[in-house]
Amino acid sequence: MLWLAALLTAPLFLVAAKAHGRQVRLEREGAGYHDVTFGGDNAPFVEALWRRDRVAFWTIAPLAALALGAILWARGAGAWTLLALPWGMVAAFLALGAASAMRTRDAKAWLWAGAALALLAALVATLPE
Repeated sequence: MLWLAALLTAPLFLVAAKAHGRQVRLEREGAGYHDVTFGGDNAPFVEALWRRDRVAFWTIAPLAALALGAILWARGAGAWTLLALPWGMVAAFLALGAASAMRTRDAKAWLWAGAALALLAALVATLPE
């Protein structure tokens, strides 16, 4: 079952990243900033939004990965512990996407987050006892 969980981790990661990116874009556009330059100069609001998001992501992702890794290790999950890193990143994307959805009151974002959460739940259900 490990191979199936590893295989499903890629689409889970992509769905979570897509949902998160969409939410950040909607939040930015809701504030009136429709055009940005990735890697270039942007309005202070956009730079602040992205900076806040990066700091939060790189705080949540490793903490979630460490927590999940510790749980898996304690359960004697062996190789399953390797999935803690991408699953921690998924958790960070979902948390930040949900936070943005709450700020913008975007109901569609909850559909994306729900789909990713359902896939994550399906992966967790495959974990060894």
